Amino acid sequence: QGKAGVIFDGVDELSPETSKPFSTELAHIRANYPAVTWIVSTRPGVNYQLGDFAEVTLPSLTDDEMRRVGERMQRRLHVQ
Repeated sequence: QGKAGVIFDGVDELSPETSKPFSTELAHIRANYPAVTWIVSTRPGVNYQLGDFAEVTLPSLTDDEMRRVGERMQRRLHVQ
């Protein structure tokens, strides 16, 4: 069985009209694919009701640190 991960970045940028349907649909999709790793990112202090996600606050990264994180993600996902 393969591994899969889904990243939704910038969810806080959704309009109020879109955020509720997004949250509802995300809950349905997650229920159907429980083995998938899901990551949803927002700016600090944004209060979204997205179910049982753990909340983690990351420190600010330097440009070099961001580049290294991107490179590691590419290697893990085998992106060319």
